[in-house]
Amino acid sequence: GFGSDVLSDNTDAWSGDHCMEPSTVPGVLAASCGIAVSDPGLAEVGASAAALLLGTGPEGRQVLS
Repeated sequence: GFGSDVLSDNTDAWSGDHCMEPSTVPGVLAASCGIAVSDPGLAEVGASAAALLLGTGPEGRQVLS
């Protein structure tokens, strides 16, 4: 069930279970637009998203189409 609090303190110990070896689990990119490259990097995705949304962007490889 769900408690009545919208926000509450997380008092559980942090286990880092979401931390994985990047070569084993490189990540997942889900997008409603096309992905123009097979190996987008995290910094490229952010810059490309900004360029796509703002109509202007930084120099470099655009990974979203």
